[in-house]
Amino acid sequence: MRRARYGVLTLALLAASTVACVGAIALGDRHRVRIDLTSMRDHSLSERTRAILAGLDTPCEIVVVVGAAAVGPRSRQIVGDLLDAFERANDNIAATWIDSSTQGGLEAFHDLTRRLAGSRAETVATHELAIGGAIDAAQRAGADLAALAQRADGHRDALPVDDARREQMGVIGAALRIRAEEVGVHAAQAQERAAVRIGEIRVPDAPAARRALAPALRSTAEDLATIANWLTQAARADGRDEATDGFLALARAVGEIRDASLVGVDTLDRLPPLDLLGVVRLLERDNAVLMLTPDNATGVHFASLFPATEAVEGAGAQAEALFAGEELIATAIGALIDPHSPIVVLVHGADEPQLDEFGAPRSPDAQQMLGSLFERMRLRRHDVREWAANVTSDRPTLRDIDPDGRRPVVWVVMPAGAAVQDGGAARARRVAAALRSLIEGGESVLVSLEPSTLPRVGEPDPMAAPLLALGLEADSGRPLMQRINTERGVIVWPEFRLVRANAAHPLGAAIDSVGLFLAWPVAVRTVGAEGVETFVVSQIDASDQVWGESQWLDFRAVPRAQRAGVRNPPRPDAGRDSTEGPWPVVVGAERFLEGAAAAQRVLVVGSHGWFMDQITRESQVVDGREAPLHPANAELFDAGVAWLAGQDALIAPSPRARRIARIQGVTDEQLVPLRWALVLGLPVCVLLLGATIRLLRG
Repeated sequence: MRRARYGVLTLALLAASTVACVGAIALGDRHRVRIDLTSMRDHSLSERTRAILAGLDTPCEIVVVVGAAAVGPRSRQIVGDLLDAFERANDNIAATWIDSSTQGGLEAFHDLTRRLAGSRAETVATHELAIGGAIDAAQRAGADLAALAQRADGHRDALPVDDARREQMGVIGAALRIRAEEVGVHAAQAQERAAVRIGEIRVPDAPAARRALAPALRSTAEDLATIANWLTQAARADGRDEATDGFLALARAVGEIRDASLVGVDTLDRLPPLDLLGVVRLLERDNAVLMLTPDNATGVHFASLFPATEAVEGAGAQAEALFAGEELIATAIGALIDPHSPIVVLVHGADEPQLDEFGAPRSPDAQQMLGSLFERMRLRRHDVREWAANVTSDRPTLRDIDPDGRRPVVWVVMPAGAAVQDGGAARARRVAAALRSLIEGGESVLVSLEPSTLPRVGEPDPMAAPLLALGLEADSGRPLMQRINTERGVIVWPEFRLVRANAAHPLGAAIDSVGLFLAWPVAVRTVGAEGVETFVVSQIDASDQVWGESQWLDFRAVPRAQRAGVRNPPRPDAGRDSTEGPWPVVVGAERFLEGAAAAQRVLVVGSHGWFMDQITRESQVVDGREAPLHPANAELFDAGVAWLAGQDALIAPSPRARRIARIQGVTDEQLVPLRWALVLGLPVCVLLLGATIRLLRG
């Protein structure tokens, strides 16, 4: 009987276990739960990516066109896992792989190109018409210029030999003939470059046609304006004679040709971008990764998303590749959702421009300081321009990259040292004047501040004065310092690493628990202003070890490596220093101006150089991988640009922020119950199990 009873119990337990396993599998198929327990959330999408995907409410197809031999199995697995995560995050996303090395893959590739061309047939026709019109106008201009050259030669021959105008008419005829040939050559080049072909489709290339035509036609237009002006003056200079009417008629003809030749180029300038062209350029390389929605299309560079095999073999390299790929795909999808990406304008006080006409750093020094920043801006499809306020007081025109004026513009104002030497005070006044004009004009501005010597001599800091209109008061004459206990004793240090931020605001949530580095910070207090809403993003908490130092100039002159050894470092003096905290160092302001379509937003950071590569690229090794030491600095800049541009949905920690562990350490209070659970939990479980078995046996 006992054996039979044990057998029945065993069978019952096996049956129950089987039913439980089957039920668990069924529930798992219906309700999948993935828990990422890695310290850096290696297998989870970042908050910024999830915020972007939350705004995707139309179907989005991610198409990977790749030959089997072009990518290694490890890289393919990494990208495949990443695309699976995107598909799980949003039901509108579907990933498709096309193997271009097989016959079936080639057929799928041609189907893709036909589908893209068919969905954009109307826009393609508009571009073809505009390009054809511009080329025709250029060809007519070339022919008309050649005819005008002959007319000019005729007027020259009709003038007396001793007429001073005869020689000048000969020069005009030669110039018109040269310009006619040049315009004809460029029109032929535009004809050759007017379209690109891939597979069975032909896509108009308006930018290539514009590059071929615009320089020649615009320089020709300048020459024609000069010629028309000379002809008009020559006709009226010495009274009316037989040549007067001919000169005036020739001047009118020159002006008409000039205007007609520019019409086509202006039409090309006003054309909306053709997303299909960018896709085709990627597909020309055979391997490409595309993101397609019913209305838009974009892509990412194949080599950026598919790292080389040797690049993913090292420790931590797989997670690093996931971070980079996630940023690329998420940014591309974000561009599809909102194609009006921000324009970032750097406002500075350097003695000469720092960027070229395309917004790239001119000099090696500029590349070293801002190279990573520009790469992040390019990745997020932001255009970058500059306003060298010390060179010109006029704002840069942005019509070449924003002809319709629909893109948000974010002005990033960098302080100019107000030291008297080297014209620093004049530079500071010019940059401050630019800042004042931006604030008064209702622009969105990111302002960085640095300590100023002017308050020490009773003069206001010109960079701080414009902020008072927003209810923000910068104590730039007293930078913050702290006393730190080290193995060598107590030292005074002007650098802070702020871990906590105001998580109640999206900007604070993006950098909370990440680590923001600020050197020589100045407090920016909110004093209130009518119609302005202010908030604190990050602050240095009140402490008797922190103060705002008024006598800081000599200490700053000491090299950084030697400051810890200064024998008589600054000390807090309640009579002249700022000793009452907390001290806000990152503050925002928002106000609505009459007649404005959107609120004016301003973000002030009480430190200089905090977003430059020297700080953002400083790294450490965590779990065998290289991770940024101060990731919140780059995060704050990117989130600040998004907030200032009104793209609040994109304000969230990016994949870059996950390169450091955001899981907090176990405190002593949490450690005590864990220890007791290990000490007593196992014996108690054994006793309970024994008691249960005893009860079952009777």
